Amino acid sequence: SKPLQLRRTLGFESSCGVISLSSDSEVEEQRQELFYACSNVGVVENLSDQTHLEGHDNMITSICASFDKRTIVSSCQGKNSALIVWDVEQHSKVKTYSTSLYGGAVAVDTSHDGQYV
Repeated sequence: SKPLQLRRTLGFESSCGVISLSSDSEVEEQRQELFYACSNVGVVENLSDQTHLEGHDNMITSICASFDKRTIVSSCQGKNSALIVWDVEQHSKVKTYSTSLYGGAVAVDTSHDGQYV
């Protein structure tokens, strides 16, 4: 168990921007959420709650979402840097790639079909 539990964040990394995860599809339940980075934590926020995606050792430097908004990718730079792929629905890690050998990722993006990062 962690000695301190993160409950709420305030602010965001302006260099990463804010990504709308909102869906307007009539087929699936309408989702109104935002994703942004706050230091070394990714934040999925709706009108009443925040979910914290924790896994980076350093400040997040780049974020992106797949075209269908089901997957988020975040990256950081520096020692123990990583690129993390997240499942938006489950708020969980799908895969972590170490980028320490290269000093981290400067920018991240996904292919249109979401198959490649």
